[in-house]
Amino acid sequence: MEMDINFRSYVHLASHALPHLLKSKGRIAFVSSTAEKVPVPGMAVYTASKHAIQGFFGVLRQEMVMRNTGVSVTSCIVGGTRTENVMELFKQKFGEEKLKGLNFADPTAVALEIVKATVARQYEVFTSSDKWSSILMFLGKISPEFADQVTLKVLFE
Repeated sequence: MEMDINFRSYVHLASHALPHLLKSKGRIAFVSSTAEKVPVPGMAVYTASKHAIQGFFGVLRQEMVMRNTGVSVTSCIVGGTRTENVMELFKQKFGEEKLKGLNFADPTAVALEIVKATVARQYEVFTSSDKWSSILMFLGKISPEFADQVTLKVLFE
C-alpha cells in the first residue's frame, strides 16, 4: 500500500504529466521525507518508498538536464509535520511523552516552503524540520553509525 501511494502514484502522475511539462518547461516537485535520510525502526516500507522516489526523480532530473528540456525537478525533504496522521502515528509508535520533545512543523509553513522552492526551481529543499530530524540528517552524513545510535536513544529510551 505505501509503495502504491508513496512511489507508484508519483511515477504514474509524472509519466502522464511529462509531455505537457516538456512543452511548457514546467516544474516537478515531489515530497520525500527525512525518513529517507534517517532510518527509523518500524518504518521500513515507508522508508523504502521514499528511497524509491528519490531514485526515480533523481534519474528523471538528470535526464531532463541531459536533454536540455527546461523541466526542473525539486526534491522536498519534509521533516516532522504537525498533521493529524503524523501525530497519531508517532503517538502509537513512540508514546505521548516522546511527542512532547519533538517540535513538529506547521503544515501551512511546510506547504509554503514547498511552493516557494518549486517556483524557484530549487534542486532540493528541507522544509521546517524538527530539531531532531535536522541533527540526525547532519549526523547521518558525517557518521551514519552514530546517527543510528542517537535515533534509537531519542526514540526508544
